[in-house]
Amino acid sequence: MAGCAAIGVFMTISSGIEHPYPLLPPSFGTGVLGGFTTFSTYTVAVTRRVIARSRLLAGPP
Repeated sequence: MAGCAAIGVFMTISSGIEHPYPLLPPSFGTGVLGGFTTFSTYTVAVTRRVIARSRLLAGPP
């Protein structure tokens, strides 16, 4: 949820600013922050599987 909120805030703020590189805001929003949210989801899934003692299933989904 933090990553989605950060993407929303960043895109809202950056939409009102003139940028010398017009592809920088969407690249940062989808690249860096999108990667943050994907990695967070992966970490939560692996943690839940390890806690449930499904260590063999704790690999990539």
